[in-house]
Amino acid sequence: MNRLAVLFAALGTLGTGCVVNDNCARTVAIGWPDLLVANGSHFDVNHCASAGVSTFEVFVDGQSVGQVPCNEGGLNVTGVDSARTFTVEGLDGSGAIVLRDEVTAGGSCHDELVDTQPSEGTFTLDYHFTPTDVCSANSVIWFAMRDNASGDLIVVDDAHSPNTYLCSDLITFPLASGSYTLQRTEEAVSAGGTWHATGANCNAANFSVNGAHESLVSVSMADTSSFCP
Repeated sequence: MNRLAVLFAALGTLGTGCVVNDNCARTVAIGWPDLLVANGSHFDVNHCASAGVSTFEVFVDGQSVGQVPCNEGGLNVTGVDSARTFTVEGLDGSGAIVLRDEVTAGGSCHDELVDTQPSEGTFTLDYHFTPTDVCSANSVIWFAMRDNASGDLIVVDDAHSPNTYLCSDLITFPLASGSYTLQRTEEAVSAGGTWHATGANCNAANFSVNGAHESLVSVSMADTSSFCP
């Protein structure tokens, strides 16, 4: 039995997602045999927990077609009638996106096997100040970014404590591969029980995260007494 037939047989017990049916509808078997984490380590579907993944969700042109346990290894998508964009997202136990990959498939009238490599990279916020590149006394750094694939917001500010960083802290953490927008970066200090702005950059900055690579985003904050809108 060839590799394609073996995969379809192995995935035959999975739930399937249906896109549309026509005279050229086919099945695309989406698999995730290799999980790549931020430090460059690779894990197979027998070690999903080591990659921090519990389940996988598959999207076709942005629409979810199913969610299965990570160790199932893949999902059959039936009724694919033309070239489509497939997005696979590995989720942790809380439903947060840990790993991601995106491919285009389904452009022929034949069943297809498509192996993806869901991955994560590292985001580092390289923040500075102008005109004097020093932190205000006892200040913290706030920021907000948007995951452009899922629409999720990642926000660090007084409303999302304890996710705050003291100014001068190294701000770096793993993010699923994909496109993001850094929406704002602010410096704040607390006085009299109220937060006050001391620096801000309200310009949006687009950046990409790639598997096992660092995405360094540099931001310069100007002195100000106003938070971003």
